[in-house]
Amino acid sequence: MPLETLNLPPAEKWVEQIEGVPLVLLQAEKEELARLRRSIEKGQPPSYLPVLPPYHLSDEDAYILLPEDLAVDFRSIFEDGDLDLLKEAMEESVVALGTLERVKRGEMRFVIEEAAKTQEALRQMRYAKVVELDDVSMAVQTLNELPLFHNTVASAFVDEEGLADMLQSSEYLGTSWRPPPERPELAGVDPTFAWTKRLKDGSIGIEAALFCEYEEMALLLRPAILQIHMA
Repeated sequence: MPLETLNLPPAEKWVEQIEGVPLVLLQAEKEELARLRRSIEKGQPPSYLPVLPPYHLSDEDAYILLPEDLAVDFRSIFEDGDLDLLKEAMEESVVALGTLERVKRGEMRFVIEEAAKTQEALRQMRYAKVVELDDVSMAVQTLNELPLFHNTVASAFVDEEGLADMLQSSEYLGTSWRPPPERPELAGVDPTFAWTKRLKDGSIGIEAALFCEYEEMALLLRPAILQIHMA
């Protein structure tokens, strides 16, 4: 029996709702996600998608759905700076608004309200925040004070080393913040990761930020653009 389908609007009608919003990672079987992507291309995705554990809830009902093989290694993709695998993850994943629904004990499905292929949504997104500075020395503090980067109890978005890596690279994928050695109480805190690009005007576009806390990961797409106006 065919799944009930939804007639969803094009991604540009709703994608602004997830600009700079933490997307909680969910994983699904590779073929199920491939079927969902094909359905999105036809404009009629199914109303739900079976998902695999672990199950993490989003306060914003905002998720990124990844095939299980890439979901397991998603943090490592950022940690290792593997741009090829990141591209594959962006192509094979789906961003969506929706809710988790219990099917039976130990089994959940994701009820889809809105959905788009991640790569397609990313192309349509604006940067959630524009950060303009006259002094690069203020960049770390200014970025870390943005509320959209307050996604964990103890970590931050960027440190001096992470900022230097972003500023020196045309495209950077890697660690943006790590627990400072002078703060031993933070020794067990997970690092933060970022994917950035230098744009034609010299600005640094933060394409994605990945926050980790225990087993849970949250991905922000296009959270900010950094414009430094040197005197």
